[in-house]
Amino acid sequence: MIMDWLEPTIEKRALDLIEVADEESNDLYEKFISIAAELKADLPESSWSKLYELENLFNLKSNRVVQFAYKTGIQDSLNFINEMRKII
Repeated sequence: MIMDWLEPTIEKRALDLIEVADEESNDLYEKFISIAAELKADLPESSWSKLYELENLFNLKSNRVVQFAYKTGIQDSLNFINEMRKII
């Protein structure tokens, strides 16, 4: 299938978009880190690993959303092209 053939290019572009999305949403990330720092100050050191885990999950979720959206957009475009070919 064409998606398999395009996969390396899609992955590279998705990584590029993740960087752009990170820059565009840096204000939200900074707010997240600020709140995490406040919580860290109030929590015992034994709980800090949970804050680090939350930060990691926040980042992973953001990355997955970008990758999913980009891949879905590519697939939708390919489906649209195929449908247009049937009409023309």
